[in-house]
Amino acid sequence: MGRDSAALIEGRELPAAGEMVSAIVLDSNVVIYLGANRQHALRIESPFKLRFGPAELEVIYGPYEAPAWTPSHLTELATLVAKRLLHASAYTNGELSLEFEADEVLNLVVDPNPVYEAWSYSYGGLLLHCPPGGDLHGATLRGEP
Repeated sequence: MGRDSAALIEGRELPAAGEMVSAIVLDSNVVIYLGANRQHALRIESPFKLRFGPAELEVIYGPYEAPAWTPSHLTELATLVAKRLLHASAYTNGELSLEFEADEVLNLVVDPNPVYEAWSYSYGGLLLHCPPGGDLHGATLRGEP
């Protein structure tokens, strides 16, 4: 699929673009906090891809799944702490793409899940979530920042 601004939710990047990763928390999912006060939260509820230059890793974390998933590549994920998020794009097909400041390409991609919500983004009172199947056509950031 070709990506352009028309495929972005509301035709623009998420407000988290430009912020630094302040923490990564592992609870029932992976939660990436951005901003000095952790005001932006990206909750990822399914396996996702982390790209370092030419290498692509699948990050897996699901301790409450039945059976529990074997975690993988969490150490590599931790390297995002203190990195600046250059681009934060949510597409109408349900894909979330994050590009971080680094010496080489460093990005994170979450594909939609056919069965459950793959990811969500919150900032103040704003909320955007990827529903099962990922159809975000007509989606908006609901609420106030």
